[in-house]
Amino acid sequence: MRLPDAAHPGDQPGILFAPTIRLKAWLAAFGNDNAQGEYYLTDIIPAAVRDGVAVNAVHPPALWENIGRQQQDATGGARAPAPA
Repeated sequence: MRLPDAAHPGDQPGILFAPTIRLKAWLAAFGNDNAQGEYYLTDIIPAAVRDGVAVNAVHPPALWENIGRQQQDATGGARAPAPA
């Protein structure tokens, strides 16, 4: 299984929580003026910092909890271990 890394940034799964009012404003200000012509949800991070909103990262203790949809497809559907 290939893990997310700098060479494959699009493969990095994540969940983002943000105050709704601020999130709407940040999203409205986003653009897709980059080489890929894509919108990047990660642009919220610098916007939050700029606006004084706390940014915290939480890392799951188990690797399978951090496997995104693309990795699940590539690994034949890696999922949580079966309950004992």
